[in-house]
Amino acid sequence: MSERAAGALLVSLRRVATLQRLYGSGHPLTTAALEEAAASAAALSPSGPAQLTIVDDSVYLDRTLLPVASLAHNGFLRVMRERGVVSLTLVPPVQSQDLARLTAVLAGESREFPETGSVRLNQDNLSPEDLAGAEGHGGAYTATLDLLRAVSFAIIERDRASLSAPALAVRTLMDLCVEDPAAALLLSTMKSHSEYTFYHSVNTCILTLMIGRAVGLDTRDQVLLGMGALLHDIGKMGVPESVLQHPGRLSPEQWAEIHRHPHEGAEAILTAAEAGQEVVAVVALEHHARYDGSGYPNLFYFEEPPDHTGPPGDRHHPLHLFTRFTAVADGYDAITSRRSYRRPETPVRALQVLLEGAGTMYDPDVVYAFIDIMGEYPPGSLLRLRGGETVLVNRPAADPTGPVPALLVVDASGRRLADPEPRAFLRTEVTAHLTPDRAGISPATLLAHAGAMAGT
Repeated sequence: MSERAAGALLVSLRRVATLQRLYGSGHPLTTAALEEAAASAAALSPSGPAQLTIVDDSVYLDRTLLPVASLAHNGFLRVMRERGVVSLTLVPPVQSQDLARLTAVLAGESREFPETGSVRLNQDNLSPEDLAGAEGHGGAYTATLDLLRAVSFAIIERDRASLSAPALAVRTLMDLCVEDPAAALLLSTMKSHSEYTFYHSVNTCILTLMIGRAVGLDTRDQVLLGMGALLHDIGKMGVPESVLQHPGRLSPEQWAEIHRHPHEGAEAILTAAEAGQEVVAVVALEHHARYDGSGYPNLFYFEEPPDHTGPPGDRHHPLHLFTRFTAVADGYDAITSRRSYRRPETPVRALQVLLEGAGTMYDPDVVYAFIDIMGEYPPGSLLRLRGGETVLVNRPAADPTGPVPALLVVDASGRRLADPEPRAFLRTEVTAHLTPDRAGISPATLLAHAGAMAGT
C-alpha cells in the first residue's frame, strides 16, 4: 500500500506543479489538483510523520526503498532534485496551503522552502549510508539504469569510460535471473516512453541473460553477453532526439543518422574495452544486421574457390551467437513498447512477430528457445477471461497444458482490486489480450501488484 500511496502523491504533486506553471495558483484546475494532492498526502501519512527521501534517482519512504515509484517517476524525481528538494516530510494533518508552497518550488515559481507546518523540506535528511541496507529487485534495475546513464553521458562527452561498471551491473542482474526468474521477467516489462533507450537496454539485457542461462553459457560468457545487450544501443546517444522520436516516415538524412549508430556504438565500446571484451562491441555493431543479412550495416560476404566458374558461391554471415541472442530480446522488448510512431503490442503478439521473422530477421533456434522461456502467455501478459475478469500472468506455466498462474487485478464487475488475488486460469477461458494502456493499468502498477520487487 505504501508503494502505491507514494506513487499517487508524486503523480499529484507533478500535476499541481504543471497546472500552477500553466494557469497560476488560483485557477480552479490548480485548486482541484491541490485538493487531490492533499488527499494523497493524507493516505501516505495517516497517523504519523512520513518522510520521502531522494538518493541517486531512487525514492525511499523513511528507510524503505520504493523501487516501483523510483522507476515510474524517475523523471519527476530528478526535477525535484534539480529544484533542491531532496527530502519531503509530511506531518498529519497535511494542509493544502503547505502543499501549495511545495509545488510552487517544484514549478520553479518560488525558492522559499517550507520549514514549518505540515510539509517540510530537506530536514533530517537520510544519507546513502543510512539507506545502504535497502535491497530489492527494483533496486538492481534502478542502479543499472543509473549506471547506463553515466556510461552513456561519458561516451557523449568523450570522457574516459570503463566497462567494469557495466560488468558489475550485469552480474547483479544475472543473480536475479538465477534467484527469481519470474521476477526478472516481470521486471523486464518496465517501460518509459521519455527514456526509451535506457529502459529498453536494461530490459534487453535481462531477457538476453535469460536466453544465455537457458542454453547453458558459462558465467564469463554470460557476463560478456549481458554487457553486449546492455550497451547494444549506446550509439543512439549521438542521434538527435528529434530523429529518435520522429512520429512519421524518416527522411534519407534521418535514416543515415540511424544507420550510423551501430558503428558509433561499437567504436565507443572498443575505446573503453579491455582485452577479451571485444565481443561487446561486436554485438553493438551487428544487432541490426538481421539473420539473413537484410539489415544494417551490411556484414555479409561471398566465399568461393579461386577457380570457381559457375554461379556465385555460398553466402556467409558472421553474426556472432551473442548478437543473435540479443536481437531476439531486443525485438521482443521493442515490439511491446510504445513508440512515437506506433502503439505497443501485447506479449503474445510479440512472440508471433518473432516467429514470423524466424529465419529472416532472427535466428530460428534462438526464437524457439526464447518462446520456451516465456511460455505461451509471457509474464506481464494482461488477459480478459470469459467471466469478464482481467488477470496478470506473473510467471510461466510449469505445465504447458495445465492452469496458468496469474493474479486477478480486475474482477468480473469491472472493479480494480487494491490487493490482487491469485487466479490461475485455463487457456480456454481467455477471450482477449490487453495492453497496459487498454487495461488502464501502468507497467509499474503491474509490478507492484505482482509483488515482483522487495518492499511492495
